[in-house]
Amino acid sequence: MTDVSITSDGNYGGTGTGGLTMVGGASRTEAVKSPEKVPTETEQFVVPVPQRKMTGQLRERKKATSHHIGPYEGGRKEGFSMVKYYSPRDTLLMGNFHENSPSGVGTLITPPNRFLGIFRAGLPEGVGILRSPDYEYRGGFYRGVKKGMCVLRGANEERRGTFDIGHFNGYGEITRTNPDSKASNPVIEYSYKGFLLEDLPHGAGIETVGPASELYEGYFSLGQRHGIGQMMRGQMNYLGEWREGSRSGFGFETDPDYAYFGSLNRGVKQGIGEFVYESGGVYVGEVARNVREGFGKFIVHGDIYVGDWANDRKHGRGYSKSSKGKIQVGVWSAGIYQGNPDKWQVEDNGTSFYVKALEKIEEVDKKLAFMKDNIKEDSVTIIKAFLPSIFGLCSITASSARSFSARSKYLKPSS
Repeated sequence: MTDVSITSDGNYGGTGTGGLTMVGGASRTEAVKSPEKVPTETEQFVVPVPQRKMTGQLRERKKATSHHIGPYEGGRKEGFSMVKYYSPRDTLLMGNFHENSPSGVGTLITPPNRFLGIFRAGLPEGVGILRSPDYEYRGGFYRGVKKGMCVLRGANEERRGTFDIGHFNGYGEITRTNPDSKASNPVIEYSYKGFLLEDLPHGAGIETVGPASELYEGYFSLGQRHGIGQMMRGQMNYLGEWREGSRSGFGFETDPDYAYFGSLNRGVKQGIGEFVYESGGVYVGEVARNVREGFGKFIVHGDIYVGDWANDRKHGRGYSKSSKGKIQVGVWSAGIYQGNPDKWQVEDNGTSFYVKALEKIEEVDKKLAFMKDNIKEDSVTIIKAFLPSIFGLCSITASSARSFSARSKYLKPSS
């Protein structure tokens, strides 16, 4: 008798192996047509009991655990056969048998699951298709377990790659569609091409998100953007460091109105940075909550201001010099000069507020220049050279590079 089943997770279950288990040996419990009587439809799955003399009690006829239609050779199933099993649950197996075990192309049906593929020594091994109510698996099998290159389709998701030990590992692709879109014209909400670890993006990859087609090229860690990466979303472009799924660290960001290089924390510009505005202005200094905040230098059309900022405006002690040579030193409030109530002097024994401020700004400039060179070296090398060689997606990466380079004219060290 042969005992087969499909477990609830779609793998093939059997006793003690974690896969499909076939126990060889000819069965003597299978229904055989009696020359004296042809069994009815309800009787054909009952093993005929030889007529014996009964002494004192009536023996029950045992129900067959399987029913076989096909050839035998030497008491074993051999060739194309159909076998129906009733225990532990109804299972139908059709295909080629060799020495009493499925071998070659066959179909195994254990409702609601269905398998069509190649068997070897009683186990699915090679290429096969496994269908269940929740998904369809097309790909490799090894000793009854899903393993190898495959395509796994669910209701609104498709995965391609290498399946092993119950997960996708290595290079793979993920596509998710909008559940409300038509099957004939699905709307893709998410796609990923790159390396996977236990089903999650991990390592180098390319990700597209949402109907606005946000594109990310870079590194991932356990499903989150992490490391050096480039993101394009609409007219905004970011190239730099990521941590746990958000822009954190140092990076370049371009927008139609400005370009920014500096530090970020969870997607918010925070720390020190450099703004280069479309209008021609350049700001270098401290930043908080995405605006100029703290101490910084601003130059626009020859006018210079060095001093304190609050909520993106000149606010506090500062020094300014216009392109025509006019100098102001004192206090600003909400961007408006309030005078010099404390009678601060521009020059003070060879030192001045402006000179000290410039020294502080020079330190910021050096730090920004150092970070900028390192970010350029790391990100440009990795993203624009490393990724295309892996995925062969040079057209995508090249277009990203052209889009970024068109705006990177603003990202140059401050003078």
